[in-house]
Amino acid sequence: MKKLFITLLVFSFVLLSATSPYKQKLLGVWKIQSMEVKGVKMVHEQMGLPYMEFNEEGGFMIKLGTTADKGRYSIKGNTITLKFLIPKKPSQKLTITKLDNVEFDYTTSDSTGLVKVTCYKVDQGFGGEKD
Repeated sequence: MKKLFITLLVFSFVLLSATSPYKQKLLGVWKIQSMEVKGVKMVHEQMGLPYMEFNEEGGFMIKLGTTADKGRYSIKGNTITLKFLIPKKPSQKLTITKLDNVEFDYTTSDSTGLVKVTCYKVDQGFGGEKD
């Protein structure tokens, strides 16, 4: 019995150490408030009202107007990797620059260069992403 308890305790520490400190803060729905590309800033309404949702099971959904992209995410260090369910759509890497209970800022790259994004947490989801 004692060996089982010690084994479970060690296993718990391994699991806790493997969990990113960002994951719990990332969970929920985020309103993409602004995006800056090449010094040009666009706000939420100009981008088609985008939202991002991250769930406990490792699924995400990005909603832009009436369309939605889904997939799986993983976190390593301060990098979030988004793997889309759409075949042949390349993965996207987000570098976290700020993440707390209210604000989530990140940078990423696209064909135009560096993209800076600011998001704010919202209270209600838009569909309860459960993939």
